[in-house]
Amino acid sequence: MIIAIEGGDQAGKKTQSQLLVNKLNSTKLKTKLFSFPDYTTPIGKEISSYLEGKVKLDPKIIHCLLAANRYEKLAEINDAIEKNSVLVMNRYYQSNWVYGLVNGLKLDWLEKLDSDLPKADLVIPIHDFIRVYNSELKIIDSPIFQRLRRIKQLSGAHLIYPGAQHARFEHSLGVMHIASMAGNSLKEKGILKSHDIREIRLAALLHDIGHGPFSHLFEEVLERRQKISHEDIGKKIILKTEIGDSISKSGFDKRFICKLAFGDSKFQFMNELISGALSADIMDYLLRDGYFTGAEHAKIDHNRLTYSLDVFKDQLALDKSALVNFETMMISRYQMFKAVYFHKTVRAGEVMLLEAMDLARDHIGLTSLKLDEFVKLTDDTIISDILSLDVNTADIKFAKKIVDDYQHRRLFKCVFESDFNNKTKLGKKRLDQIKQEIAKKSKVDENEIFVDSSTTPSMPLSPSKKESNSIILITNNGKKTEATKIPISKIPIVSTMSGFMNNLRVYTPAKNRKKVEIAAKSVIR
Repeated sequence: MIIAIEGGDQAGKKTQSQLLVNKLNSTKLKTKLFSFPDYTTPIGKEISSYLEGKVKLDPKIIHCLLAANRYEKLAEINDAIEKNSVLVMNRYYQSNWVYGLVNGLKLDWLEKLDSDLPKADLVIPIHDFIRVYNSELKIIDSPIFQRLRRIKQLSGAHLIYPGAQHARFEHSLGVMHIASMAGNSLKEKGILKSHDIREIRLAALLHDIGHGPFSHLFEEVLERRQKISHEDIGKKIILKTEIGDSISKSGFDKRFICKLAFGDSKFQFMNELISGALSADIMDYLLRDGYFTGAEHAKIDHNRLTYSLDVFKDQLALDKSALVNFETMMISRYQMFKAVYFHKTVRAGEVMLLEAMDLARDHIGLTSLKLDEFVKLTDDTIISDILSLDVNTADIKFAKKIVDDYQHRRLFKCVFESDFNNKTKLGKKRLDQIKQEIAKKSKVDENEIFVDSSTTPSMPLSPSKKESNSIILITNNGKKTEATKIPISKIPIVSTMSGFMNNLRVYTPAKNRKKVEIAAKSVIR
């Protein structure tokens, strides 16, 4: 591996250095050309420390003083390459040092430093260019993370909103990007350091790594039988797979990254950057889901929000001048639940998937799920596994029919719905009772009636999974800074939405529509 670190001047990039890079690449040795404007990068600090006599390097390292990194010096560099050298080149510093690691010296030192250098600029909707570092790229390119490309962010919403084809993959990148923006804002205020931001970026990148097929739907299936969440699975993935190994090799503590990703670190405000009312997660998913569904409800100013973040007593706070932007975000979230996430036809497709997965769970390995099996599951594998089952029971026949109907958009019909604002979610026993009464009155097979209760807090959950009920506002009055904790109920616009969104719906295949509708209205009053 050859890494060429150069100054940012265009002359260097377009002439001498580029000729050198081209020549080295022609020898099939990987060569990179980076901008190196100062000595604040990890490699820069290492070079500076050596030149200033603060550290000693392995005696096997050869130091060559070159007048400049000119093309005519290629002979000296080729000589080092023949000795299996790895060159780190810097032409910005006045003495223009080149030093090589030779004679079998391990590359751990260089690789660790190299992990903190930018490796790629990815282009994704919403944020345009997202900068990715080597330590992050290794995770992103792993099969476990690449699997998120094949897990839709909104499970079956694409059947109603055709553009909603986006996946957990790009959402994870987006959360990392916004979390980095927020971290840099707090760094400018003297609250965070560069290393803290790198940890926040990794945690944000991995906050959804434990999601299964069809995102939250799969979690509903697991919780019915095993009481396990995507956070629980995510923790295992970070600590017990190649993801954690990659984190450790890059010089980070995988246990701390794991805690931070799922809201368990000792730094509350850092947890809140990942999940909560002011989190990167909510900012990205609202923007992304609104963009891909075409819904006009998710217009938020994440730039203003991240720039206005602060910290008070280890809790994330917001400059009071950005309160209107917070209000807009909460309204957007509420409207997106009403218009998209809890849309009756979106939920129809989800009810079908839930029923099919539940019926086939024993035959597709969902009852004794092991980690190495879980990380291979995607939306398509679940669909394929169910359709390919060679089992002739009534349950499996029905599961296969449901999946086939889902694929061809022959969705269940919603024949009854009622909205509540309280937290109470009807339990399975009560839902089963309603189903039985409707079946009896309608004379329709109980297995073709589906009573669904969907509940979510109107306000986002905090990292501790409690509903956010307050926000800390910072006011700067000249020399004095004041912090005020404001209950959500005191924010007029947001307070009107406080509470829970609770929907009770009855679904059935189209053939039963009229009979079940009449019975449901009679049973549920």
